[in-house]
Amino acid sequence: MDFRDILMVAAAQGGGGVPSAPTTWDPLKKGDGITLSGGNLIATGSVPWDSVLGTKSRSSTGSFIVTPGSGAGSGTGVGFGNISTNVESYLGSDTNSVMLLGIGLVYYNNGTSSGPTFGGGDAVEAEWNSAGTVRFRVNGGTWSTPLSVPGLGAAVFPGYAASLNSPGTGNFTAWDA
Repeated sequence: MDFRDILMVAAAQGGGGVPSAPTTWDPLKKGDGITLSGGNLIATGSVPWDSVLGTKSRSSTGSFIVTPGSGAGSGTGVGFGNISTNVESYLGSDTNSVMLLGIGLVYYNNGTSSGPTFGGGDAVEAEWNSAGTVRFRVNGGTWSTPLSVPGLGAAVFPGYAASLNSPGTGNFTAWDA
């Protein structure tokens, strides 16, 4: 079976073309202090506060999970950003992004609200919906109170902010669904 046969099978099954690649951290949408590894699923920071966004945006409700590595916590953030996000800074520094910091603070437009805390090895789930709200939960626990983030707009990317040596592994299965 060659490539043309695969396309014909996909079209016959309703796919209509080449399946898209799964979401990863985007090497073109990352700060200089972020190193990607593990097929671009692991992002590690080497300077204080750089960020990375995923390869695919969504305009409808979606969630993703990041599992921070050892040393995560106060220097690690999980959230979302739009195409105008400044990846040379932390997520939430303006209205183009939002993040949950490991110490339980949600940053948006340089302001904070409370959220769940997390550390290395925890599964941090972030959800954005098309009504313009985000919420977070850790290890499948209770969702945080939804936070309105109108500045993100209609298409957002998953995001990760890392300080010194804070790796984060993305799981985008739900994001790609």
